[in-house]
Amino acid sequence: MTAPANVPFSCVISWCRVMACACCIVTLSPLFVPVAAQLIPVKTAPVAEGDQFGFLPSANLAMGGVSVALADTMLDPFMNPAKAARLRRGSFFGSPSFYSLSRNGGGGSTVPLGAYLKRGASFGGFAAAFQQLNPPRSNNDFVFAADPRSVGLLAPRSDERTNRYMFGMLGHSFGAPKLSLAGSIFWSRLGGVDGVEQLYPDSRSLEELGDAVDLRFGMLKEWNGDRSVEAVLVHNRYAMAHDVSFVDNFWDPGTRSTKSKMRFQHDAERTHTSGLHLAYTQPLADSGWRIGALFTGNRTTQPTVPTGTMTLARDPGASSAYNIGVGVARSRGQEAFGVDAIYEPIWSRTTNVDRIENDKFRFSNVVLRAGVSRAFDLVSPDNSLRLQAGVQVRAIQSRLDQIDSTQSLVRSHNSWNEWTHSWGASFRTGQFEMRYLWRMKSGTGRPGVQNTFGRGGCFDICILPGAPTTTTSIIVPIHVTTQQFSILVALP
Repeated sequence: MTAPANVPFSCVISWCRVMACACCIVTLSPLFVPVAAQLIPVKTAPVAEGDQFGFLPSANLAMGGVSVALADTMLDPFMNPAKAARLRRGSFFGSPSFYSLSRNGGGGSTVPLGAYLKRGASFGGFAAAFQQLNPPRSNNDFVFAADPRSVGLLAPRSDERTNRYMFGMLGHSFGAPKLSLAGSIFWSRLGGVDGVEQLYPDSRSLEELGDAVDLRFGMLKEWNGDRSVEAVLVHNRYAMAHDVSFVDNFWDPGTRSTKSKMRFQHDAERTHTSGLHLAYTQPLADSGWRIGALFTGNRTTQPTVPTGTMTLARDPGASSAYNIGVGVARSRGQEAFGVDAIYEPIWSRTTNVDRIENDKFRFSNVVLRAGVSRAFDLVSPDNSLRLQAGVQVRAIQSRLDQIDSTQSLVRSHNSWNEWTHSWGASFRTGQFEMRYLWRMKSGTGRPGVQNTFGRGGCFDICILPGAPTTTTSIIVPIHVTTQQFSILVALP
């Protein structure tokens, strides 16, 4: 969903409850990105997203996600199923993951289990995951706090939700041309998506139900000298339904009293994305260095978007997004180092022909990643401990051109930086490997309020002395912390 950024929003606070009526549109995309390398996110506002889909096992994510010139044996088969041909043998894996948002913003836990199988020139894989999402918790202590600048998150009412994920892959390698072809399907049954409750800040209940399908066909061509080229075709379909209930209060002149009435609203969201991903890597002589380049193109349409309770209407839209990047990496002995630099141009616009107004976005984003890794032998070379650390910054810069009913052009700019710091450790012995990953995302926030206390006067009805005199709607800075424990057992 796309919408103008930096539009202020207001809220109404009483001593009975905290209720928000947002006037800004926050983009929660990508709402479904289980394997995000070939799906480019389009964000129009610095809204924090929970790490709901960051549960897939990875060998390089602790290095900031460096991936252009550095292979990731655990994650690559999910990105390009043909890369599973590089696995020397099958294995079982599990990667329990846990994430949480600061300021009681919610969180979730996911338990995936799966296996890679290989027989001769054929290979395949399957995985399943069960997920539970915890809603944000209301914290009204800030309303009564002595701190004159108390801040609190808006916590719309929501319940725990569960999701299920299934993954399947099948491929074959042709020895003479060193060519591998494979296809995969990633299906999700979604009972909730993190952050959707922010669309309905004054709701009494929210029920979500939907599914998503990610289809991929991959190719991997390798030459002598460790050179390779890959291509991936991807098609992603996301569909979600929101059933929301509200309680409206109104004045009944007959009984001269305030009465309540239940109101129900049904919303739906549909997103279709098709894309192409190309990448090439090769070593630099015998120096231990590798270089790589990639190109990714996405075309996304949103025929249906949820209206929420926002006061600013949103329209269906379409976007074209691209990634053009280069990377260098060095693996020598027990040390590894990598750097990626990616330029991300995006064009997005509304497509509602019933409105004269027209909104156009132009993004010029930059993604930089860097990571290091060092292994240490323990007792014998068969037992080793590896430490990793990395950082990623996504610099988002957007320009919004709005053409109103009088054909007047209003242009605005917006920019922010999203940081991800990560580190990890792994222990390997024989056919068994165990990994730990910690990462924290910052630079974004969630809707909230700030109360300023003063002498004299009060906001709304004076019930308690020292009631807040000023209430300001703000974006509260949030950081998202993720921990993952991965276990890999190689088959004999």
